[in-house]
Formats: sequence, C-alpha cells, structure tokens
Amino acid sequence: MRLTRVDSTIWPLFHYQLDKVVFDDATLSAYVKANEAFADTMMPDLTDGDQVWVHDFHLMLLPQMLRKRATELNINLRVG
Repeated sequence: MRLTRVDSTIWPLFHYQLDKVVFDDATLSAYVKANEAFADTMMPDLTDGDQVWVHDFHLMLLPQMLRKRATELNINLRVG
C-alpha cells in the first residue's frame, strides 16, 4: 500500500481542498486493507469489557470492524 494514494483522498477531503480529492477503487481497497490490518492486530489482545479509543481519520473503518468482530466472538467491547 502506498500511503500517498490514501492521502490523496482523505487528507484533502478533511482539509477542505476538494479540488485535490482523488477517488478510485485501488485507494479504497488500500484503505480497507489498512483498517483490517489494525483490527487483525488488535483483536487477539482485546477482552470482554475493554474500551478502545480510535483517534485518527485514517482509521474511520476500524471501530465498525472491531465491533463486528467483538460481536462474533461474544466480547463486550466499547469503542469510541
């Protein structure tokens, strides 16, 4: 994954530079894979009752991914 591809969409979008936003399938795929990698790495360490704070616009998909995986494993997880 090339970070510059993801940054060509998210960074300008969140910094009001809409004329510089680039949308394409490869960028979205890389973004999803990066968020999945974080979820894959975190899940083995999470236990029932844990709280997770996600504070980065590069990881906007991560909370949903963590909640879904926690539900499948019957883990009570709070994500913010």
